[in-house]
Amino acid sequence: MKTYTYEVQYYAFFDDMDEAEKIAHVLLSDYHHGKEFFDTSVPTAIHAIESTGIPFRKLFSKPEDDAKAEEHKKKLQVAEKVKQKEEARQSEIKNKEEKRDLSPILV
Repeated sequence: MKTYTYEVQYYAFFDDMDEAEKIAHVLLSDYHHGKEFFDTSVPTAIHAIESTGIPFRKLFSKPEDDAKAEEHKKKLQVAEKVKQKEEARQSEIKNKEEKRDLSPILV
C-alpha cells in the first residue's frame, strides 16, 4: 500500500461531521484520487468544505490559503452570474422565436 505525506492546510469542526464529509466528497468528486484523497488546489478544497451548508467553526487555515479561497469563491460567483445572464438571454431568444412562430400568417 502506498503511503502519502501531507501537511494540514485547513481544520474545522462541523455540527454534523459525517454529513459535511459526505457533501464535501460529492462537491469534490471530480478531483477524487483514491478513496479518501483529492487532487485539487487548497482554495478549491476549502471552498467545497465551506459550501456544505453544515454549520462549522474553522480552527485553522493559512492566511494565504484563506485569501486564495476567497478569490476562488469570487471567481465562481462571477462565472455563475455570467452563466445566469447567458441562460436568461437564451430563454429570451427562445421566447421571441416561439412568439414569432405563433403569430398568425396573413395572406
